[in-house]
Amino acid sequence: MTKLGEGVLALLEYAAMLAAWPGRAREPERLSPERILVIAYSRIGDLIFLLPALEAVRNEWPRAKITFVANRYPSHLELLPAFGLVDELWLYELEELERWRTRRRVAARIRAGSFDVAIVGQASKPRAFAAGLLSVPVRVGHCVRVEPAAAGWPAPRLWLWRLRRAFGRQELERRLVLNRKVWLAGDGAHAVERNLALARALGIETKPAAQAKPRLALPEEARVKARARLAEAPGRLTLGLHLGSAATTGYAKLWPAERWAEALEIVRAGTPVRVALFGGPGEEDSVAAFRRGFGGEVLDFVATPRLLETFALIERCDLFLSSDTGLSKAAMALGVPTVAVWGPVERSGYGKIWDPERHLEVYREMPCAPCVRFGLPLEGPGVINYTNCGHHDCLARLEPGTVAEAVGRAAQIELSREKR
Repeated sequence: MTKLGEGVLALLEYAAMLAAWPGRAREPERLSPERILVIAYSRIGDLIFLLPALEAVRNEWPRAKITFVANRYPSHLELLPAFGLVDELWLYELEELERWRTRRRVAARIRAGSFDVAIVGQASKPRAFAAGLLSVPVRVGHCVRVEPAAAGWPAPRLWLWRLRRAFGRQELERRLVLNRKVWLAGDGAHAVERNLALARALGIETKPAAQAKPRLALPEEARVKARARLAEAPGRLTLGLHLGSAATTGYAKLWPAERWAEALEIVRAGTPVRVALFGGPGEEDSVAAFRRGFGGEVLDFVATPRLLETFALIERCDLFLSSDTGLSKAAMALGVPTVAVWGPVERSGYGKIWDPERHLEVYREMPCAPCVRFGLPLEGPGVINYTNCGHHDCLARLEPGTVAEAVGRAAQIELSREKR
């Protein structure tokens, strides 16, 4: 669909929302929901950071039926049913929701569901659900204040720019639809804290984010398979490693596989280790590049069929290494010590939050880093970030020796614990 067509479609949807506005559902004085709708498009790490908020909602209203709307991603298909936090899954890819007929069907389905509460996650696109959400009495979600890209603009230009930004990020729909808004700012709050704020907006008391660790309750069947596939190696540490692939990420946040190989060759020279590789489809090139540069023992668990089995294998590692990926978040939640390499992403929002002394972060200090942070403008005069910096020196100039030093330090800590 052309941009003009998208704009016309959006205006029609705005008109439909405004037409429904006078008859919108009224918020009850006291919450006692029987049906809860959660719209949360995410990947592995984002879902893990959402689990404490979901658990708080489940504990507060154990008899309520929770319907979760998301894309067909393994974390949704496997983890949510296994952890017992939702009762029903509605799966729609974002591409499907670009079609007018699909949006109409989804809106009708939401209205027919007679939901009492709706929770709209930060990464979800409210435009696709707005017409149905107005039938829900309580609608809580994140909102962002749209700030100008440059100071000193004249008022008309400033407001035009804000309107354009709000339209592109669907912030207008959020403000029209949500009646319990959780305002977010670039204050470095962790994603777990931002999600718990949604539960608090519903009147639920929660633990502080640093204490609200998600429960990744792995089935015993997955643990048995993991023990069979990843036996202990006396005298050596098992380093789990997720390389990732540029094709599977939305921006340049991965340290190259060749550099990981160089770093772990340095580690291997002084510490007895073996490397267990993890990942998914589309990461074969990264795995091949790592194998060409690393001469030690490599165990290949890339493309393990089930995500729960991958988690069970990660749980058996002595250390887990990666860039900013979802599997590193799983390792943290499972209590496995980690070493994470950071580039353009803001560590305070998506990095370590549980047991911080067991999770090392490696990054290169740069005046422009991090340039991927919550609310960062992607356009405007003087705005330079991961989309147009042209160098990505935060990762490109990070030396293997720096990463090797952090991995070696963490490895020695784990070896000393084994001896005790």
